[in-house]
Amino acid sequence: MSRSRLFGALCGYAFLVNFTRVVMAPLVSVFIATFGVGEGTAGLVASAAWIGSALPRIPTGYLLTKVSRLTVVFSAGLVLAVGASVAAVAWSVPLLILGAGLAGLSSGLYFVTGNTLVSELFPSRVGRMIGIHGTANQIAAAIAAPVVTLAVGSFVDWTPVLAALGLPADEPWRLVFVALAAGGLLTTAATVVL
Repeated sequence: MSRSRLFGALCGYAFLVNFTRVVMAPLVSVFIATFGVGEGTAGLVASAAWIGSALPRIPTGYLLTKVSRLTVVFSAGLVLAVGASVAAVAWSVPLLILGAGLAGLSSGLYFVTGNTLVSELFPSRVGRMIGIHGTANQIAAAIAAPVVTLAVGSFVDWTPVLAALGLPADEPWRLVFVALAAGGLLTTAATVVL
Protein backbone atom coordinates (compact mmCIF):
# COMPACT_ATOMS: atom_id res chain seq x y z
CA MET A 1 0.00 0.00 0.00
CA SER A 2 1.51 3.31 -1.11
CA ARG A 3 1.82 5.93 1.62
CA SER A 4 0.94 8.74 -0.77
CA ARG A 5 -2.19 6.97 -2.04
CA LEU A 6 -3.29 6.17 1.48
CA PHE A 7 -2.66 9.80 2.42
CA GLY A 8 -4.86 10.91 -0.49
CA ALA A 9 -7.65 8.66 0.77
CA LEU A 10 -7.20 10.03 4.30
CA CYS A 11 -7.58 13.57 2.94
CA GLY A 12 -10.76 12.37 1.23
CA TYR A 13 -12.06 11.08 4.55
CA ALA A 14 -11.16 14.37 6.27
CA PHE A 15 -13.11 16.27 3.64
CA LEU A 16 -16.17 14.00 3.79
CA VAL A 17 -16.55 13.71 7.55
CA ASN A 18 -16.15 17.45 8.10
CA PHE A 19 -18.51 18.27 5.23
CA THR A 20 -21.05 16.02 6.94
CA ARG A 21 -20.90 18.07 10.14
CA VAL A 22 -20.81 21.49 8.52
CA VAL A 23 -23.53 20.90 5.91
CA MET A 24 -26.21 20.52 8.59
CA ALA A 25 -26.38 24.23 9.45
CA PRO A 26 -27.16 25.48 5.92
CA LEU A 27 -29.86 22.81 5.68
CA VAL A 28 -31.75 23.86 8.84
CA SER A 29 -34.21 26.05 6.90
CA VAL A 30 -34.73 23.20 4.44
CA PHE A 31 -35.47 20.79 7.30
CA ILE A 32 -38.01 23.30 8.67
CA ALA A 33 -39.77 23.45 5.30
CA THR A 34 -39.60 19.71 4.62
CA PHE A 35 -40.77 18.46 8.00
CA GLY A 36 -42.89 21.41 9.14
CA VAL A 37 -40.99 21.87 12.40
CA GLY A 38 -39.65 24.88 14.27
CA GLU A 39 -36.11 26.22 14.27
CA GLY A 40 -35.22 24.56 17.56
CA THR A 41 -36.32 21.13 16.40
CA ALA A 42 -34.51 21.49 13.07
CA GLY A 43 -31.45 22.74 14.95
CA LEU A 44 -31.36 19.43 16.82
CA VAL A 45 -30.32 17.81 13.55
CA ALA A 46 -27.19 19.97 13.37
CA SER A 47 -26.57 19.44 17.07
CA ALA A 48 -26.81 15.67 16.61
CA ALA A 49 -24.01 15.77 14.05
CA TRP A 50 -21.73 17.73 16.39
CA ILE A 51 -22.64 15.67 19.46
CA GLY A 52 -22.03 12.53 17.41
CA SER A 53 -18.63 13.91 16.49
CA ALA A 54 -17.71 14.69 20.09
CA LEU A 55 -18.84 11.48 21.78
CA PRO A 56 -16.36 8.95 20.35
CA ARG A 57 -13.21 11.09 20.63
CA ILE A 58 -11.84 9.78 23.95
CA PRO A 59 -13.08 6.19 23.47
CA THR A 60 -11.47 6.18 20.01
CA GLY A 61 -8.12 7.04 21.56
CA TYR A 62 -8.45 3.96 23.74
CA LEU A 63 -9.72 1.87 20.82
CA LEU A 64 -6.55 2.70 18.89
CA THR A 65 -4.52 0.87 21.55
CA LYS A 66 -6.48 -2.32 20.74
CA VAL A 67 -7.37 -2.12 17.02
CA SER A 68 -5.41 -1.10 13.93
CA ARG A 69 -5.75 2.46 12.68
CA LEU A 70 -6.94 1.26 9.28
CA THR A 71 -9.71 -0.80 10.86
CA VAL A 72 -11.01 2.30 12.64
CA VAL A 73 -10.68 4.39 9.45
CA PHE A 74 -12.67 1.75 7.52
CA SER A 75 -15.27 1.73 10.29
CA ALA A 76 -15.56 5.52 10.15
CA GLY A 77 -16.19 5.35 6.41
CA LEU A 78 -18.88 2.73 6.82
CA VAL A 79 -20.54 4.63 9.68
CA LEU A 80 -20.55 7.74 7.47
CA ALA A 81 -22.20 5.79 4.65
CA VAL A 82 -24.88 4.39 6.97
CA GLY A 83 -25.56 7.72 8.69
CA ALA A 84 -25.76 9.66 5.44
CA SER A 85 -28.01 6.97 3.94
CA VAL A 86 -30.37 7.18 6.91
CA ALA A 87 -30.46 10.99 6.58
CA ALA A 88 -31.11 10.74 2.83
CA VAL A 89 -34.20 8.57 3.27
CA ALA A 90 -35.43 10.02 6.59
CA TRP A 91 -39.20 10.49 6.60
CA SER A 92 -39.23 12.05 10.08
CA VAL A 93 -37.10 14.38 12.17
CA PRO A 94 -36.13 11.66 14.69
CA LEU A 95 -34.80 9.52 11.83
CA LEU A 96 -32.97 12.53 10.39
CA ILE A 97 -31.45 13.18 13.83
CA LEU A 98 -30.32 9.54 13.97
CA GLY A 99 -28.70 9.82 10.54
CA ALA A 100 -27.00 13.09 11.46
CA GLY A 101 -25.76 11.63 14.74
CA LEU A 102 -24.32 8.57 13.02
CA ALA A 103 -22.69 10.70 10.34
CA GLY A 104 -21.23 12.89 13.09
CA LEU A 105 -19.98 9.78 14.86
CA SER A 106 -17.91 8.98 11.78
CA SER A 107 -16.19 12.33 12.19
CA GLY A 108 -15.24 11.65 15.79
CA LEU A 109 -13.96 8.20 14.91
CA TYR A 110 -12.04 9.48 11.92
CA PHE A 111 -10.26 12.60 13.18
CA VAL A 112 -8.62 10.97 16.19
CA THR A 113 -7.53 8.07 14.02
CA GLY A 114 -6.71 9.95 10.82
CA ASN A 115 -4.39 12.43 12.49
CA THR A 116 -2.64 9.63 14.35
CA LEU A 117 -2.23 7.61 11.16
CA VAL A 118 -0.92 10.60 9.19
CA SER A 119 1.72 11.25 11.85
CA GLU A 120 2.79 7.59 11.74
CA LEU A 121 2.92 7.51 7.93
CA PHE A 122 5.13 10.61 7.73
CA PRO A 123 7.21 10.81 10.93
CA SER A 124 9.78 13.16 9.41
CA ARG A 125 7.14 15.50 7.93
CA VAL A 126 4.38 15.40 10.53
CA GLY A 127 3.64 19.12 10.59
CA ARG A 128 3.42 19.54 6.85
CA MET A 129 1.29 16.45 6.29
CA ILE A 130 -1.09 17.22 9.18
CA GLY A 131 -1.42 20.70 7.67
CA ILE A 132 -2.34 19.32 4.26
CA HIS A 133 -4.75 16.85 5.87
CA GLY A 134 -6.33 19.70 7.83
CA THR A 135 -6.69 21.76 4.66
CA ALA A 136 -8.96 19.07 3.20
CA ASN A 137 -11.05 19.44 6.33
CA GLN A 138 -11.30 23.22 5.91
CA ILE A 139 -12.11 23.06 2.20
CA ALA A 140 -15.18 21.04 3.17
CA ALA A 141 -16.22 23.76 5.61
CA ALA A 142 -15.74 26.45 2.98
CA ILE A 143 -17.81 24.80 0.26
CA ALA A 144 -20.67 23.28 2.28
CA ALA A 145 -23.02 26.26 1.92
CA PRO A 146 -22.43 26.74 -1.84
CA VAL A 147 -22.97 23.01 -2.44
CA VAL A 148 -26.27 23.18 -0.56
CA THR A 149 -27.26 26.20 -2.66
CA LEU A 150 -26.60 24.21 -5.83
CA ALA A 151 -28.36 21.12 -4.51
CA VAL A 152 -31.54 22.83 -3.34
CA GLY A 153 -31.52 25.79 -5.71
CA SER A 154 -33.20 25.88 -9.07
CA PHE A 155 -29.93 25.74 -11.00
CA VAL A 156 -30.28 22.06 -11.84
CA ASP A 157 -33.33 19.86 -12.29
CA TRP A 158 -32.62 16.90 -10.02
CA THR A 159 -36.02 15.27 -10.61
CA PRO A 160 -34.73 12.37 -12.78
CA VAL A 161 -31.99 11.52 -10.28
CA LEU A 162 -34.37 11.71 -7.33
CA ALA A 163 -36.92 9.56 -9.17
CA ALA A 164 -34.27 6.97 -10.03
CA LEU A 165 -33.31 6.78 -6.36
CA GLY A 166 -36.93 6.61 -5.20
CA LEU A 167 -36.63 9.89 -3.29
CA PRO A 168 -39.22 12.70 -3.23
CA ALA A 169 -38.81 14.77 -6.39
CA ASP A 170 -39.27 18.05 -4.53
CA GLU A 171 -36.55 17.40 -1.93
CA PRO A 172 -33.19 17.70 -3.70
CA TRP A 173 -31.39 18.28 -0.39
CA ARG A 174 -31.46 14.52 0.06
CA LEU A 175 -28.89 14.19 -2.73
CA VAL A 176 -26.30 15.83 -0.48
CA PHE A 177 -26.58 12.82 1.83
CA VAL A 178 -26.68 10.35 -1.05
CA ALA A 179 -23.39 11.85 -2.27
CA LEU A 180 -21.89 11.66 1.23
CA ALA A 181 -22.93 8.01 1.57
CA ALA A 182 -21.44 7.19 -1.81
CA GLY A 183 -18.29 9.14 -0.97
CA GLY A 184 -17.89 7.25 2.30
CA LEU A 185 -18.24 3.91 0.55
CA LEU A 186 -15.97 4.84 -2.35
CA THR A 187 -13.25 6.23 -0.10
CA THR A 188 -13.42 3.13 2.08
CA ALA A 189 -13.22 0.88 -0.98
CA ALA A 190 -10.31 2.89 -2.38
CA THR A 191 -8.49 2.61 0.94
CA VAL A 192 -8.96 -1.17 0.96
CA VAL A 193 -7.65 -1.44 -2.61
CA LEU A 194 -4.65 0.80 -1.96
